[in-house]
Amino acid sequence: METNYEFYQSISAGLGDGKVQIQNIDVRFRKVADLINDENNAWKEDIIEDIFTEEQVEKILAIPLVNNSFLDGLVWRGDNIGEYSIKSGYKWCITSNHNGTKANNYKI
Repeated sequence: METNYEFYQSISAGLGDGKVQIQNIDVRFRKVADLINDENNAWKEDIIEDIFTEEQVEKILAIPLVNNSFLDGLVWRGDNIGEYSIKSGYKWCITSNHNGTKANNYKI
């Protein structure tokens, strides 16, 4: 999902001074996620129409929403099996090259 900054940038592109023009200030809707119905993964059109200008509403509703049915998970890419252990973390620190500096400068 886009960050709030990217979202507001995308809907304000080409609109005067580039600032989002809000018709009604409503503190209940401070994040983009507040404008999405989680049950059917659709924009809350009635709320969007109340808050934004007509031109901005068109741009917002044109943004496709991704079905986010996958749960987040941690992934360790420091070894071949994808499972973190103290040993694999230590080996990664000692043998990896981080930003051009040899990792043996780290204290473990």
